[in-house]
Amino acid sequence: MKREFTEEEKTAAIRQMEVGRPAEEVGRELGVSKHAVYAWKAKYRVEVAL
Repeated sequence: MKREFTEEEKTAAIRQMEVGRPAEEVGRELGVSKHAVYAWKAKYRVEVAL
């Protein structure tokens, strides 16, 4: 079953990457691919820029 993550969960994952955790590790912990984590990071940057 596919799980939806809240915006808070996604931004928490991004913050973990910003302090040095690899995307692979963050994604594995959450049960998503590293590509999903990078997509969240790209979306978050766009939302902050607005």
